[in-house]
Amino acid sequence: MGRTVRVAALSTVLLAAAALADFNGDGIDDLVVGVPTEDLGGDVDAGVVDVIYGSESGLPDGGRQQLTQANPEDGDQFGAAVATGDFNGDNADNLVIGVPGEDLGTVADAGAVISLCGSEGLFAGCADGVLTQANPEPGDAYGAVLTDGNFDGNELTDLAVGAPGETVGGAVAAGAADARDGDVGGLPTIPDAPLYFQSNDGVPGNPETADLFAAALAA
Repeated sequence: MGRTVRVAALSTVLLAAAALADFNGDGIDDLVVGVPTEDLGGDVDAGVVDVIYGSESGLPDGGRQQLTQANPEDGDQFGAAVATGDFNGDNADNLVIGVPGEDLGTVADAGAVISLCGSEGLFAGCADGVLTQANPEPGDAYGAVLTDGNFDGNELTDLAVGAPGETVGGAVAAGAADARDGDVGGLPTIPDAPLYFQSNDGVPGNPETADLFAAALAA
């Protein structure tokens, strides 16, 4: 059931896995596009992210970069969601990539988020680069949805992450989200605050099976 719910949640975000940012500091926007159902070798739906760099003559002439996981696996869906912003205060845009089908150890489809820094292009190295929930569970689909915003009023971009497959109080796929405050050392690898879900922290409603809370986020 966890996998069925995960796929249903992802269907709301697959077409929205694109963003604009200036990753190489040339003052021109670059385009990032997630391709979460791309097969890599024998790994079905492992996923890739394509970065198309802008230039004075437009996107086709600015160069391209394809991002993949170091260890892609079946169903990871790397690139199901993307978000951008200056999360570490270095005046360069960073990129975060949702991998909702990522297995964490023996926890299937728990999900994760990969964080990359920008400067003269994209490279790994914001904090340890991998963001996960404090308590990952099978089918959480953490990273299926991402949004960036300024939630605390400082100069750094913050990140919110949806886990629409999260089980809450026994309600399978009730859904939840968490937030990470931007930091000069990079986004925290574990969330700053408790999970946000229905009936918690002032969020209205009651968690029920298949609510898919956080299947969409905006800031």
